[in-house]
Amino acid sequence: MHCLVRRITRKSRTGVGHADETVEATSLTIGRATDQHVFLPDLHVALRHAVVRQTSGERFSVQAKTPSGLQIN
Repeated sequence: MHCLVRRITRKSRTGVGHADETVEATSLTIGRATDQHVFLPDLHVALRHAVVRQTSGERFSVQAKTPSGLQIN
């Protein structure tokens, strides 16, 4: 699976910056642990919060790794 991860940061009151990173992996991991592909340094986020996998073609599977679950928009 080939993913583009965009990290958006606030630079000032009106400005934002971003940095793009390409991830080539069988799954994309999201969480507070520093070894996750998408690192979210927030105590409300679990260490290993979720995993995104490509199932077939253009379909993706999102699996929550926390008891409280995950909301997908």
